[in-house]
Amino acid sequence: KLKKENYEMRNERNELRKERDTLQTQLNNAKDKVKKLESMVGDDEDLLKQLYQARKDAKDQRRAKRDLQQEALKLKGISNALSRKLMALAKRVTKFDPEMGKRIMEKTSANDMIDELATQLTDVIERYEKAEDEIKKLKKALKDQQKKYEVDIQNQKDKLKERKQ
Repeated sequence: KLKKENYEMRNERNELRKERDTLQTQLNNAKDKVKKLESMVGDDEDLLKQLYQARKDAKDQRRAKRDLQQEALKLKGISNALSRKLMALAKRVTKFDPEMGKRIMEKTSANDMIDELATQLTDVIERYEKAEDEIKKLKKALKDQQKKYEVDIQNQKDKLKERKQ
């Protein structure tokens, strides 16, 4: 019984939806007809308002376009300045390591150049850290060697004193 009731209710809902959709399309069609008639009958005041609004929109669009062009020029100037700085940096890098400088200069865009510089900086930092560790080891070895020589010298002095006595 419940299945039958559910089935009947589902059918009723579907029929109601279909009726609603047809009524909605009829209403939309009627609204469109009313708008067409109003636009045909519309007075000069509405036309003047529309004309005023259209002029205002056009003015706003021109202003926005001008602002965008100025912003584009500004960004282009920034990118040109950035490219010049990157090229100068690449030339400085070339003095120390020609291969690294060449890799930077081969890049076409500023982003690629920055990426290459970041990679090289990471490599340089790793080399620096390794060199720092090596220096610490060498300093320790030097101190140990110095202590050893001082102990040897002290032993030799002690032997000389014993011989003299």
